[in-house]
Amino acid sequence: MAVRTNEDGHKVYELKGSVFFASAAKFRTLFSPATDPDDVVIEFRHARVGELHDLEKEELMAVVSSKHPL
Repeated sequence: MAVRTNEDGHKVYELKGSVFFASAAKFRTLFSPATDPDDVVIEFRHARVGELHDLEKEELMAVVSSKHPL
């Protein structure tokens, strides 16, 4: 994974390689929601994403939306 700032000034987490969500808890450790800016981009362009189960989808959305709860 690479972390960069895009042309709009947003922090970008760029995922690369195979991404499997067998453990959403491990995936969660890749990000820093407590210290990240309000707007971040999680880019999957160079990643191959494995199967997501319903519970893992919910956990992923919790990670992504932790600064902006639904």
